[in-house]
Amino acid sequence: MYWLYVVIASAAWLSVGTLLVVVVQRFRRLPDVSKLQRMCRDVAHEEFMDDHEDFRGAVESYLHTLQNQNLNNQVEAALTNALAKFKQYSHSPHRDLRQLTEVSNHLHEQADQRIRSAARQTALGTALANRHLDLLIVTAQMLRLTDQLAALYFGKPDRIQVLRLAGRAASHLLGTNLAGLFTEAVTQSVLNNSILKLVGARAAEGAVNGMLMLRFGEAVKAAC
Repeated sequence: MYWLYVVIASAAWLSVGTLLVVVVQRFRRLPDVSKLQRMCRDVAHEEFMDDHEDFRGAVESYLHTLQNQNLNNQVEAALTNALAKFKQYSHSPHRDLRQLTEVSNHLHEQADQRIRSAARQTALGTALANRHLDLLIVTAQMLRLTDQLAALYFGKPDRIQVLRLAGRAASHLLGTNLAGLFTEAVTQSVLNNSILKLVGARAAEGAVNGMLMLRFGEAVKAAC
């Protein structure tokens, strides 16, 4: 029985490793959007811009790139409207930013749906599965969510932001372990029935892991 568990666990971790390789390869092919993000912050904070045409070109190029992605009808309509308005005016960075923001808001709605879905799946999975599989489930969900959000925005953050996300992921995995130890200690001291201890501990761990996944998803969304 022990060997069967080892084989299953090894196969599961191998699958996660394969997923990691696939995610990294896709991630590397995405364009770096950090320059566009910095330009947007400069415009939003009324900071001086050396070349508005550079910002305008970056925004328009990004919108055209998004137009080639598989998006829903709302985003496609917003993209078409934004690109049409680009032909109606010039030399207005704030209006350029407004068009980008209108499109981004629709992307944010889709991203929020995927983040909530990942959080629910993580909470349910870690509540029902064996505790030894918690790290596996959380790792797989983080990789999958990062891949989905990066593909949705069709952009990757710079190296510093990637390192921050890696640190957030590491703290999330640490939180998964701490949640298991904490909830086990609390339920053992509060509940007497062994079944109630198990159910209560796993439900609490699932809730904590779901909340951590929500926070991680928000960090990925902000970076992309």
